[in-house]
Amino acid sequence: MKKFERPSLDEIQQLGRRLHKKSVDEIIRLLGLPARELGFTKQERIYEGGRVETVEFSRSVEIVGVGATIYRLVVRKRTDGKLEFEYHGKELTHDSVA
Repeated sequence: MKKFERPSLDEIQQLGRRLHKKSVDEIIRLLGLPARELGFTKQERIYEGGRVETVEFSRSVEIVGVGATIYRLVVRKRTDGKLEFEYHGKELTHDSVA
C-alpha cells in the first residue's frame, strides 16, 4: 500500500476555506486542470458497529501540485450534490519510509 506524507493541517484548513461553497468547475478554474477525471463511481464504506453505506459519485477529479504540503487533491461530487475532499501529501519512497 502506498504511503504519503501528511499535509499541513493549517494548509488544509486554508484551502478548505478557499474551496467552501464552490462547484467542481469553480475549483478547477481556481486550481488548474485535473490530472485525472472520472465519471460515475460507487464507494462502499463500512463504519464502526458494522453499518455499511454505498456512496455514489457523479464526478471525481484529481488535481496535483495544489500547495506546499498538499500534493494531490481529490474532489468527489456525490449524487446528492455535496462535495467530498481528500488531501494527500507527496508519496513516500521506500528510502524515506525506512
